[in-house]
Amino acid sequence: MYCLLCGYDVIELRRDVCPSCVSQDSLVPFACDLAYRCKKSPRDTNSAPMHDASVSDAIGRRIAIMIARNSTVKFELAEDQGGEKLMTRRVGFAQGGTGL
Repeated sequence: MYCLLCGYDVIELRRDVCPSCVSQDSLVPFACDLAYRCKKSPRDTNSAPMHDASVSDAIGRRIAIMIARNSTVKFELAEDQGGEKLMTRRVGFAQGGTGL
């Protein structure tokens, strides 16, 4: 997998989490066209990728799509707020999971 945020080829240990920068929803397959375009971008002295505007826009769109795909929204009533509905996004570990 290739991380769109840190710019490294990584092996996915947890679903949709980069083991290098611990960013969620930032991994794409090696053979992806966007990963190929990112790998062609020059790097600065700290080895961080310097993408042009079109690649940066494509990265932003891809990450937004992945976040929308992976997020689930639920409504909870806040008892201390007078029964007002609050939107929450589930993040973290799945119930019954054993991963760290």
